[in-house]
Amino acid sequence: MARYINNFVSTKSDNQIKAIAEDYFYKEGFKLKNVNGELVWKKGTGLLTAPQYIKLCFQNSNVHIEAFLKMFSEIGLDGFVSAIPKQILKSKVNTIEGLIK
Repeated sequence: MARYINNFVSTKSDNQIKAIAEDYFYKEGFKLKNVNGELVWKKGTGLLTAPQYIKLCFQNSNVHIEAFLKMFSEIGLDGFVSAIPKQILKSKVNTIEGLIK
């Protein structure tokens, strides 16, 4: 499965996007990590649930967001496998997209 990917233009400035995103991710328990050369927001260790990853890039209010779960390999947000963790992560992605649009 491929990562969830979305690109859009925000009505907010880059500084506002950064502040909103950091506040949301910290409150949700995500931590900024370097994973295989990518800066991503990660939540979870994989002991009980699949770790959640959200990659957020923005410049000049152009936003690029990616999201995926990782078990043995990356899992996108579509399909039946791991449906409940996917639904939880998709809800978080929808929230952050709504906050920064």
